[in-house]
Amino acid sequence: MSPNEEELQIYFKNDSSTALESVVLERIGFEWAEIGNYREEKLDFGPILSGAHVMIWRDPDPSPEVRLDAWLQVRWATGQQQLLFEFGKLYMYRDGLTLIPELNRQGRIAEPQVLSG
Repeated sequence: MSPNEEELQIYFKNDSSTALESVVLERIGFEWAEIGNYREEKLDFGPILSGAHVMIWRDPDPSPEVRLDAWLQVRWATGQQQLLFEFGKLYMYRDGLTLIPELNRQGRIAEPQVLSG
């Protein structure tokens, strides 16, 4: 995740040694002040080579109080996984960001939760 002054960007990096056939952003969830909602997206990105990255989500006007979830379906030649990435309240990430060399910018790296596969 890469927050800046204007927008929120979420990138997916293929850190495996295998090329991915596709990465599908199935849905994006929003929660603000205990009120949640989600949008079905079905945005297909791929193929993605080993070590490559792709922007999968951009929000030009994110609220700092919002929590985000991104559900991804990842496929490669011999299998697939459904992954969930969770991002807590965005204002908490303004401090303590780390440099992400591939993007040449500050951001936060989220670890996925494997839902299936």
